[in-house]
Amino acid sequence: MAKEEAEIQTQILDFLESKGFLVVKFHNGAHKVKGVFIRARESSKGVPDIIGMTPDGRFIGVEVKIPGEVPTKEQKAILERINASGGVDVWVS
Repeated sequence: MAKEEAEIQTQILDFLESKGFLVVKFHNGAHKVKGVFIRARESSKGVPDIIGMTPDGRFIGVEVKIPGEVPTKEQKAILERINASGGVDVWVS
């Protein structure tokens, strides 16, 4: 992930928390644990960068992209699923 994207994510997390949202940064992909890379589950492919709950209790998913990038087809599908379920889906670029 680009440094710029990480900074945007931090700003979004801070803003949402200041408005009463319960949010966490979702870590997808491979992670290094004790020198070994462990891949995330295939079923988590496309999960938004930030997930959580709005102050009124609805699920929220926020996909963050640097300017000029767009969500992948998997990310778009998850955002559509969140919306169809009554949740809040957001794509920030």
